[in-house]
Amino acid sequence: MAQSIPLAPTHHDSALVRQILQYGAEDMSRCYQCGTCSVVCPETPDLQPFPRKEMVWAQWGLTDKLMQDGDAWLCHQCNECSVHCPRDAKPGDLMAVLRHYQIERYAI
Repeated sequence: MAQSIPLAPTHHDSALVRQILQYGAEDMSRCYQCGTCSVVCPETPDLQPFPRKEMVWAQWGLTDKLMQDGDAWLCHQCNECSVHCPRDAKPGDLMAVLRHYQIERYAI
């Protein structure tokens, strides 16, 4: 059974959402959580599928969750998720932006 993930945002960081959009994930707002991206991804773990959860966390501006998310580094940028997305939300682009954002935030 998959681990449940609470869906109620505890803190919305609108600055994070704006920054993610500026980095190139401007289509993430099209995502309606169908789960296609996680199903077609050849790298997603069974118990912690991505990029679906990252899409909702980014939409909600959940900075803490996104900054602690190691799954962004499991993505190989194959873009199967973006190719199969029925809304063209480009989840692969979001995963690339998250890696960039994490590097910018944590690199010295």
